[in-house]
Amino acid sequence: MRVIFYLLVIFPVVVVAQSTPPPPVLEFPPDDAIDILADPTLMWNSSDGPTSYTLQIATDERFTELVNMTPDIPGTVRKISGLLNNTLYHWRVSATNENGTSAYSTAWRFTTIIAAPSNPSPPDNATGVPTNPTLSWSNVDGAISYRVEVAENLLFSSLVYSQSHLTATFQQIPGLEPFTKYYWRLVASNGEMPSAFSPAWSFTTGGSPTSVEQSDTGAPTDFALHQNYPNPFNPVTTIHFSVPKESHIVLSVYNSLGVEIEVLVNRTVSPGTYQVQWIPQNIPSGTYFCRLRAPGFTSTRKLLLLR
Repeated sequence: MRVIFYLLVIFPVVVVAQSTPPPPVLEFPPDDAIDILADPTLMWNSSDGPTSYTLQIATDERFTELVNMTPDIPGTVRKISGLLNNTLYHWRVSATNENGTSAYSTAWRFTTIIAAPSNPSPPDNATGVPTNPTLSWSNVDGAISYRVEVAENLLFSSLVYSQSHLTATFQQIPGLEPFTKYYWRLVASNGEMPSAFSPAWSFTTGGSPTSVEQSDTGAPTDFALHQNYPNPFNPVTTIHFSVPKESHIVLSVYNSLGVEIEVLVNRTVSPGTYQVQWIPQNIPSGTYFCRLRAPGFTSTRKLLLLR
């Protein structure tokens, strides 16, 4: 009698559990970086096996004040726009695959660069500007100095004026040519890093510089723009104005359409009464308006030019 034995061998089955990816590691900008552009490119290291990433940017370390929440980023680089200048931001990234999403990375932070100067005076494309104009601009939060550049072309390849370390928000530019178009731009600095250049603005000079003379050193009680004399006039008239306290004032001439044709004064003056001579160049007879602007004050007078 033959007995047949069968041997049953059982092999263990190893089941590999699939898992979510580990959190990414942030790369750029480095933690606590300063003077970062307001449209930065953020970078992080790839996790193991993710299919996408989610980026968060916030103005607080708890990420309750989100300014950017971008899911489904396919790679490890993301360019951001719309951030504010001179602002502290916190950022972090998570990774996702078919099994789920990782925890967020360790949060890093960076501070954006200060803003470029804005609000130019004279305004862009101004005409009839004196050949010794005072350029002015608005104060930039965080700036301790400014640089101004003036050129005869948009490339600024040949500067006719350049001055750095300006602590005021205005600067007089001497010696410009009459009836010439100039371009100017500004840079602000916080002492460590300059801002980007401002947009380039332009102005065209008139025929002569404007001389501002103080006719009375006594302190007036109010701002005032007095009627010019003579009026009607040809070829020159004198305009008087009074300033009760140190102020930045702008004295401009407009045509009957309300277009600014010449900036006579644009600077900070001490208390007193001043006179300015206006010698119109290359404009026809007609009615013009002189306007004085100071903090909290505006006044206009009618001028009549007879050729």
